[in-house]
Amino acid sequence: MRKKMRFLMFVATGAITLLLVSGNFNAQALECTPGKPCNLVFSTFYKEDFAAVKVATWLMDEITRRSKGGVVFKKYYSGSLLGALDTMSGCGKGMADLVIDSPLYSPDRVPMFIIETVCFLTEDPWVHGKALNELVATEDILKKEWKDQNVHYFYSNSVTPCQLAMRKKITKMEELKGLKIRAIGPQAGAFQAMGAIPVGIPFPEVYDALSKRTIDGVDTFPFDIGVIYKLHEVAPYWVKNPIGCFGVQTLLMNLKTYNSLPSDIRKLFDEVAEEASDKYIEEAMANDRRYMDIFIKDKGNIVELTPEESQRWINVGKEPAAKWWLDLVAKKGFDGKPTLKHLQELIEKWKKTGKSKYSSVFEYSRTKYGQ
Repeated sequence: MRKKMRFLMFVATGAITLLLVSGNFNAQALECTPGKPCNLVFSTFYKEDFAAVKVATWLMDEITRRSKGGVVFKKYYSGSLLGALDTMSGCGKGMADLVIDSPLYSPDRVPMFIIETVCFLTEDPWVHGKALNELVATEDILKKEWKDQNVHYFYSNSVTPCQLAMRKKITKMEELKGLKIRAIGPQAGAFQAMGAIPVGIPFPEVYDALSKRTIDGVDTFPFDIGVIYKLHEVAPYWVKNPIGCFGVQTLLMNLKTYNSLPSDIRKLFDEVAEEASDKYIEEAMANDRRYMDIFIKDKGNIVELTPEESQRWINVGKEPAAKWWLDLVAKKGFDGKPTLKHLQELIEKWKKTGKSKYSSVFEYSRTKYGQ
């Protein structure tokens, strides 16, 4: 009897593994029949209190409300269903219906979309997000990338401008020379051009590296994340620099799920997703301000470059940063220059609308704390 039970368990385990590998696994069957709600599974590796995740939660609650209970969600946060490296692929395989992902963890899957990491383009995350979303809507090569992953792209939320945390105060580019700065992707090329030595280490190891003086500073993180990781304890000088927006959190849905939704529910998703970018900016600003209060209370120091010095950083770092992405897509057989030009044009277009309500955390700090 025991041998038979072990055999049955082995067969069952093998069957589940086969489904996962073949990509035919669905976390929960989509019903959407009269009298029964659409049951969808949401997953993200981010914590529930991250700004982009708060907005995704708002979106789901709003869809449930507006559909009068016609759509309900089972929600998995903090990687409890899918981790950072398998969120995009897991969504494509149907292991989750809806996800918040960071495409930077899957550069080989969507290399053209990794244009979202090219820095020195804008310091306004609302403008950056709107431009990226329009880029996806108008460039066939980007549409194909997402379709090839078997996902439907709703939108991207751009993180607030990245910070540079230093162990010692710097105010000029020359002071970066020979310093070891944790920087990845396009920013590594930019800092190398400015005389620093870029070092690639996992973000969770940054605090230890700073405390042991293995590195002198760290870039590539939004304000709230830096305070959450307490980087100001070991790198108390945070430099407001012109590197700007770098990285996004993207809302994706399994393509089969999206196409299987009743037309009115699909329309509802599209409408609420359109509203999410403005909602995100509110959450992102509130998050940054909350953590700025903690930063100042803990004796953190804000360092602002002069306008002339900021322009010098742009002049030296912008081209190497773009080259990193252009080289990445060239290896895949793509010419990224027309798409980069298009993105730059869209950023200027959205800037000129004057509709952004974004106000940086540094403006808040100047007003409230005088620094």
